[in-house]
Amino acid sequence: SMALSAQFRDDFTDIDLADFWQGDRNVFRIVDGRLQLNDMTASGSRTSTLYALAPTSTQATTRWQIQVENTFSPSTSNYTRIYLATDRPPTAADNFNGYYLQVGGISGDQDALELYRQDGASRSLLIRGAAGAVSANPKLSILVVRSPSGTWTLETDYTGGEDYDVQGMATDFTYPEAQYFGLGCVYTSTRSDAFFFDNILIDPIIVDDTPPTVRSVSAEGPASLRVQFSEAVQLDAAVFSVDQGIGTATATRPLMNDASTWLIDFDNPFTNFVEYRLTATAVDDLSGNRLSSQTLPFIYILPEAPLPGDLVLTEIFPDPTPPVGLPDFEYVELWNR
Repeated sequence: SMALSAQFRDDFTDIDLADFWQGDRNVFRIVDGRLQLNDMTASGSRTSTLYALAPTSTQATTRWQIQVENTFSPSTSNYTRIYLATDRPPTAADNFNGYYLQVGGISGDQDALELYRQDGASRSLLIRGAAGAVSANPKLSILVVRSPSGTWTLETDYTGGEDYDVQGMATDFTYPEAQYFGLGCVYTSTRSDAFFFDNILIDPIIVDDTPPTVRSVSAEGPASLRVQFSEAVQLDAAVFSVDQGIGTATATRPLMNDASTWLIDFDNPFTNFVEYRLTATAVDDLSGNRLSSQTLPFIYILPEAPLPGDLVLTEIFPDPTPPVGLPDFEYVELWNR
C-alpha cells in the first residue's frame, strides 16, 4: 500500500551527501551547514546536478521549501534550477517530465523566479515572479504548494527569511505523480563555487511499500516478449525464464519512458500456437520493493500471409424470391480453409 507518512528534509548538518543524494556528488560539498557547488576543475560552460528519490503525488497537498543563494548576478550562462518533481533523474539533458523552478537565466532586470512544466525536450512557463527580483546576488527562500486539484502557488521571501509573498498561481494537473527531486547548477568556471542551498523540505513524500507485479505478457516476436509491469521497475537483479526448453532471457530493454514496459529477449525461438509460461523473479521497483516471483502464461501465434485458395467462395444465393424451403434473403457463403 501507499502511505502519506513521511517528509524529505535536509538541512545539511550531515556532511555525507551519499545518505540521500545521487548525481554529481564529486563537485558539491557541505560547508557550515550549507550545500555548496565546488567544481574546482570547471572549464567553459557546465551543468551539474544532484537528485534524490522523493516521490510526490496529488493524493495530498504537497509543500516544497528551499533556501537558495547565488553570490553572482544570474545570466543566460549562470543560473539555478530546483527540480521539484520529475519522473526520472534530472540531468543536463532535460529529457524528463515534471516541474522545476529556475532562478534567473534571462539577464539583468528581466531575471525572475519562474516555475516551469517540462514535457520531454520542451517546457511551458506556469508562473513568473517579479522581474528583476533575482538579478543581483539573489538570496531567497522559496515555498511552493500544490493542491490535490493541481493548483500551484509560488511564494518567496527575497531576503532569505520566512516572510513569504505570493508570486503567482497556476493550475496544472499534467503530471500528478513524480519520483525525484533535484538541484541543478548551470555555470561557467568563474561561478563554479558560487551556488548555495539549505533547509530543503518536501512534505509529504509518498512511501511506497508495494512490490511491482506483472500486468501482461505477450509475444512480440519469435524470441521476444513484451512485459508490462504495474509501475516503473529496474531489472538489475531480475531473472526471466520460459518453460518448455526456451530458457533464461539474454537481454532486456525498456519500451516506455516510465520504465514500466520492457522487451525481454531469448536465444531460443517459440513454437507457433504453443502455450508457454513466463516466470519473473527479483524485479525491483524504484523504491526497492521486490517482486519475488510471478508466473504468467502466453501463447505465441505467428501471423501468416494468405495464399491463393485459402478463402473459398462456396455458394451464392442472389435471388431468394420466391423462397423455396430457404430464407427470403440474399447471401454469400465463404469458407476459410
